[in-house]
Amino acid sequence: MAAVTGNEFNMGTADQEVAESGSEESEEEVELTGHATADPACQRVLYWGSGSPPAWRARLCLEEKKIQYRSVMLSFEKQDHRTPQILSLNPRGMVPIFVDGDTVLYESLGIMQYIDSEIKSEVSLLPENRRLRARALVRMNEANNVSAVVGEVVYYLRRTAPSQINEDYLRVKREALYKEIALWEGYLDGGEFLAGDKVSLADVSFFPTIAYTARLGFDLSKFPRLNSYYHRMLPREAVQASWPPHWRNTDGAKPLKGL
Repeated sequence: MAAVTGNEFNMGTADQEVAESGSEESEEEVELTGHATADPACQRVLYWGSGSPPAWRARLCLEEKKIQYRSVMLSFEKQDHRTPQILSLNPRGMVPIFVDGDTVLYESLGIMQYIDSEIKSEVSLLPENRRLRARALVRMNEANNVSAVVGEVVYYLRRTAPSQINEDYLRVKREALYKEIALWEGYLDGGEFLAGDKVSLADVSFFPTIAYTARLGFDLSKFPRLNSYYHRMLPREAVQASWPPHWRNTDGAKPLKGL
């Protein structure tokens, strides 16, 4: 599979289900990659949507753990996530949703922790070292702060006519965004990944969001360690297998370009 080298954003809450417009592929049209299967006998099922960073977290976790799962991609445009079947699994009508036999989970961070702790795998996404394990858990949860600051800027730019933009308000939001990204630049001082020299739940949580931020046009080159981290993660087999399908052939809007 060819590597994805690409660098709009709709994440208000931590597990916002709506991805960028353009993700209209049906389940049948999406090529199964990595450990995903269409086998109806598979008892582990992931419901997800292309371009949703929370859903990507769950897929990335399964791929890093090398766990087979049945892949069910929902179309946001067709409101697949609002059907009675999906609402019976998650009354909020949001993805990801993970079904493991008779166990149903939603909320991406909960799904990630469940997958890592409850499903047998040779791969662990939490370090053995107590200090690094604690750091991984903190960073895993902390990644939602990036979603929040990016979402505020993008929502404002998308929903406000250019002639109506309040430059003072936008400057405050821009400063909050840069301050948050700078924190993560500092977190990468001294290690290849966010909690040591191996990928952990922290990276599984953070990478989809920073990749989405880059796709929106944010210039990561202003943050050298973060930029190196992004390109270090990009060619990973699990990242490539879980890459949002419609990102492979669309460039997307760039509301953060030049911000």
